[in-house]
Amino acid sequence: MKKKVLIIIGIISILAMLTLAVTPAAAAGEKSITFLGAQLIPGKGVVFEFNVVGEFSDLSGFVKVGGQQFGLTCHFNGKGNLACMASQGLSRYLGQVATGSINGYNFSGLIREFCYSVYDYYPNNSPEDWGEIGKHCQKSPASPGDIIQFHNPDYPSTPFWDYGFSLDGSNACGPSPNFGKGYYYICGPV
Repeated sequence: MKKKVLIIIGIISILAMLTLAVTPAAAAGEKSITFLGAQLIPGKGVVFEFNVVGEFSDLSGFVKVGGQQFGLTCHFNGKGNLACMASQGLSRYLGQVATGSINGYNFSGLIREFCYSVYDYYPNNSPEDWGEIGKHCQKSPASPGDIIQFHNPDYPSTPFWDYGFSLDGSNACGPSPNFGKGYYYICGPV
């Protein structure tokens, strides 16, 4: 009886070692492309980002949005992910759902936008003293306390001013209207 138990344990051990030896070879042949998201990156346009597992000889594809199809140009970014941009600007499709394919791997997702209004204060002590001077778009959501450098066209001799981010008008100077869900502003030192 002991001999049979030892033989069974030996066979199970050998099978377990063979299974472990085969597993990495199977994993090495696996391929996948996973869609991570799409968003506007100022100065570049809309970028579609993917996690790629396995080796592909060529990575190409297309995206459809707003009833139009656009070719994608892809390269690996500094984070090791595949970054793809459309052959034409897609910023007019912010907030819309895009569908597409990279090497036969289909994806679908919302083109995210992180764009905020920028306001300046022209003091006359009323809510109308605030004027929207432009929009600022960025890679990630803004947080209270963030600072950007932005040019106010009303002051052409000054290249930029520092504008701070706020979620509501409580940090602003003077009477302030409801600016919505977040904005950049200036009213003296930020």
